[in-house]
Amino acid sequence: LCTETCLPGSSRAPICAPLTVVSSPVIKQISPSALPSSGGFSTITMLGSGFLSGFTSCKADNRMTRMLVLSSQRGKCTIKYNSSSHQVKLQVSNDGVTYSSGVSLEVAAPSRILSIFPSVVMDTGGTVISLQGLNHSKFRAQCLFQWEQQRFVVPVLQNSACVSPDLRGANSVELILRTQHQDRHLALVSVAPSSFIIHSVSPTILFTGQVNHLVLFGNDFFM
Repeated sequence: LCTETCLPGSSRAPICAPLTVVSSPVIKQISPSALPSSGGFSTITMLGSGFLSGFTSCKADNRMTRMLVLSSQRGKCTIKYNSSSHQVKLQVSNDGVTYSSGVSLEVAAPSRILSIFPSVVMDTGGTVISLQGLNHSKFRAQCLFQWEQQRFVVPVLQNSACVSPDLRGANSVELILRTQHQDRHLALVSVAPSSFIIHSVSPTILFTGQVNHLVLFGNDFFM
């Protein structure tokens, strides 16, 4: 880039400076893709291309902030948005003037679980726990099983269930729903031993056409 042009035959050389040409930043993926309806601040992780440390900025709800660039393809921005917004448009720029077309984040009510079933799981794991509630499908969620110093995290499957891990050694565990924005206590889940043994049954004869009550004799039954 030259600051002046010299005529042919002039003894003065033009004064030049290097010109760096950079590509415009592009957002390809974001996490989380939804924001809680409470409004305020939220940190968004972005995957894309063309991010420049010290240059790339973000704009959300017409508020600009500097991006924390982790690499040319990954960065984070802490944005501020209004609770009255239904969607927040997130854009990026390397010059603070021209912004990308951006992506939209949905503003949704916080996740809420109304009930779980069952409330008793086997200690060897594999019990499917159904989650009944509101809005947890809007957020990428996990189930956290916690007792004493032990913590196990499993994904929420199809936005409606999680599978208990191996919980041998626990009598009960706290079940927590974890999203990007919060950890929410769901229930205290009882853990049943899978080592119960039936030694005998009484009576040994069943009658058709009526309700039969059986008495089981054994050990390690769970109350």
